[in-house]
Amino acid sequence: MGLILFGFQANAQVEVTFQVDLTDYLATNTLKTVKIAGNFAASGAVGVPDWTPPSTPVFTDQGSNVWSTTITFDAASVGNSLEFKFLNTDDSWGACDVDQECMPADAGDCKNPANDNRLLVIPAESTTICYKWNSCVACGASSTREQLIPLSMTVAPNPFSSTALVTFPKDMTNARAILTSLTGQTVRTYNLSGTTLEIEKEALQAGIYFLTVAMEEGRTVAQKLVVQ
Repeated sequence: MGLILFGFQANAQVEVTFQVDLTDYLATNTLKTVKIAGNFAASGAVGVPDWTPPSTPVFTDQGSNVWSTTITFDAASVGNSLEFKFLNTDDSWGACDVDQECMPADAGDCKNPANDNRLLVIPAESTTICYKWNSCVACGASSTREQLIPLSMTVAPNPFSSTALVTFPKDMTNARAILTSLTGQTVRTYNLSGTTLEIEKEALQAGIYFLTVAMEEGRTVAQKLVVQ
């Protein structure tokens, strides 16, 4: 039997389908081999190495300049932070913005604010994400307001033994956070206000927990917390 996460039966594995729209990119660049690279092994992907362009999955053409690949993650990966880039290269990193994405600082909340990589919190159920090359604009969307990746958040320290501070990149008014145990039991709920949330250990037992944030517009983000 799989783990019970976020109130539903979790599968033993989670599949994430990564898609990239190259329509704008191909207006000024030549198609080579569409791939993806990131900290996949460290994030729990099955059979995908970390940051190795020659050995990363090759995408298939879905038509209309959209390319796709599906990567499987162990269920224990849920809540891990995956950093990745879309590539258009045969066997090396190549040039920034040509052979590999180099996300601009103002790309949006699908980007890691600390570098130029994309950021995805591994979801608890199989899902598909699709973005335009080098952008947080979703496939078929016209602005960064139409995005498929949930809002990113950071937790520090993590693991923690006393208090952890959750930081959001924008005001979280009208949002709610649910802290669940590894077996899916809700242990705390928080009504959010502002850009931070302080989590006290108090009566929490040592172990792994998941913090799920549900926003008014229906988007969610999950993060793994480790209590010592």
